Amino acid sequence: MGSIHVASEPLSEDEAYPKGFYLRVVDDEPWLRGYRCDDSYEWGPEQRLALTKP
Repeated sequence: MGSIHVASEPLSEDEAYPKGFYLRVVDDEPWLRGYRCDDSYEWGPEQRLALTKP
């Protein structure tokens, strides 16, 4: 069924460093993985994001 990306403040300005993480289930096994993108990345309408308000 896809994944849920969790957005957070960047921990590093290095583009090679993960910008956040995502949660998904593959073959009934939960996964937590980091993702990388630059500031020009555009999220697609099918992607789900989890955001929090301070």
